Amino acid sequence: MPRPLRIQYPHAFYHVMNRGRNRQKIFLNDEHRRSFLNILQSAHKNYGVVIHGYCLMDNHYHLIIETSLANLSAAMRHINGVYTQKFNIMTKRDGSLFRGRYKAILIDADSYLLELSRYVHRNAIATKKPIVAKLQDYKWSSYRAFIGLARCPNWLDVKKTLSMISQKKSHKFYRNFVLKAVDDKFEKKFYAQEKFPTMIAKKSFKKEVLKNSKQINLEEKIKLQNIQPKVVVQEVAKVFEVVESSILSNCKGINSQNFARKVA
Repeated sequence: MPRPLRIQYPHAFYHVMNRGRNRQKIFLNDEHRRSFLNILQSAHKNYGVVIHGYCLMDNHYHLIIETSLANLSAAMRHINGVYTQKFNIMTKRDGSLFRGRYKAILIDADSYLLELSRYVHRNAIATKKPIVAKLQDYKWSSYRAFIGLARCPNWLDVKKTLSMISQKKSHKFYRNFVLKAVDDKFEKKFYAQEKFPTMIAKKSFKKEVLKNSKQINLEEKIKLQNIQPKVVVQEVAKVFEVVESSILSNCKGINSQNFARKVA
């Protein structure tokens, strides 16, 4: 059964998550984390995405992404694909790194962005065994930039979230807001379930988005049906920087690895 197409449109907001295969670590050291942040920068430059918050844990990550060009799928192929390549090179391994397709929850930003930002940033202290005693000491999330303790890179937007705070001292208010813990109603409604929802939104937002997405999804299905196999091979070869013949060849043996072929 085919997977449902993502709901994509200009300036949509998403909570995106992905985890290592078999819950293995995807960040072994600070070099890996810096590499991932550099890829976020390149995604901003090449795909026009804006990050409104992030938190890198050992075996998973959280991103709050705005897609200016309705291109979440393309941007995430870049982020996950390039990071997997770099991770494999740095660790001298091969094969897939992530457990599968990333999870993306469409967000009604006007209603839930501030609460989601708190949820994402609290990951470092919300685990059974907190990574740090004080949240401001965790370097691998955007929280420090939100409270004014770290420089804000050009691909990270803190203004949109902080503008939702009707206080002059927004950095201080945001810090106190995050440290109060996540609202129980928000967490139980959206994140305490076995299966995450496809959308975090009010009914009026859901109705409007689903109405507008019907035509978009139909157009995308038509595009997918018209893609020729040779085009798929060409594009995958470009991404993985391999020759097309290596994708077309079927290597045999239980230890053979041809990740590019699997993707194609």
